[in-house]
Amino acid sequence: MTPLYNYIQRLSNTMGVSGYEDQVLQAVGSILSSHSVPFTYDSFGNLLVQLGDDHSEEKRLICAHSDEVGIQVQKVEYPFVWFRTFGSLRKAEMVGSHIIFENGAVGVVEQHNIGSSASFVVRLSQPTPLPRVAMTGTFATRCSIDEDTIKGKALDNRAGCAILLAIILDLFDAQPESSLLFAFTREEEIGGRGIQHLSYAHSFYQVVSIDATPVVDDNNVVLGGGPCIKVSDGSSISDRALVAHVAKLARKHSIPYQLEVNELGFSESAFPSLVSGAKCATISYPIVGMHSACSRVSVSDVKNTVEIIKHYCSEPVFNVY
Repeated sequence: MTPLYNYIQRLSNTMGVSGYEDQVLQAVGSILSSHSVPFTYDSFGNLLVQLGDDHSEEKRLICAHSDEVGIQVQKVEYPFVWFRTFGSLRKAEMVGSHIIFENGAVGVVEQHNIGSSASFVVRLSQPTPLPRVAMTGTFATRCSIDEDTIKGKALDNRAGCAILLAIILDLFDAQPESSLLFAFTREEEIGGRGIQHLSYAHSFYQVVSIDATPVVDDNNVVLGGGPCIKVSDGSSISDRALVAHVAKLARKHSIPYQLEVNELGFSESAFPSLVSGAKCATISYPIVGMHSACSRVSVSDVKNTVEIIKHYCSEPVFNVY
């Protein structure tokens, strides 16, 4: 298994619900340190890697959010655990899913009827250890990778974090001339709080966010069809010149790609465009079962997402317009 897919498996299997991403960022930091890549944390806790001239007026941001959807304990009465959700998780759709909490306690989500009312709870499989109020939990699925497909929980956006890692490690020795800030951001699933902090702390010329995009009936996105260059979604409209430039790069290097238009959804790149007028776009890899116990991602889509963003980062910024 190549390092890229080792990174995906390691990060997917790490717990890091929104606001509690510390273990994920520690894992990212450990991988960077093992390759002698320096990194810092900003005051919000985003992990940052700067390559090239830090003082350039044409700084580009390449970002991927590090958090995942999940739950937090509200009340415990063995064998039941009442919980709230983080991110766009529907409790009814979680029924039957296996959950693991921070302390290793495990259980299954079920509908619990009390009189005329119904609620959703986790039924614990054993009395010890008991999760405590405020503990977080997530799907207990372990990541697996075969020749064509990656399966696991939190592939939105741990595969994106692995892609970002692969790009940083590939570019680090070359030290590109242009200014590139790479960011592993926090709390995207609860409103993009990490990218908001970055947007006010820095002024960017261009921003490319890496994320997953769902394969659903009302868009043209297909698994294995190549990375998606987002045109618009429920929160953002990508810069048209930047979209055209990335598409041209893909064609130049014979990388398959898809144009993505979604009525709903959220993109981190929406904030820098509002705050500082940065030219923004999102490059995504298709995903099936986005916020579920077992998502699916194409091995070739991940590889091609690395390639298209790597070529973008290697291209001089002034060639875009």
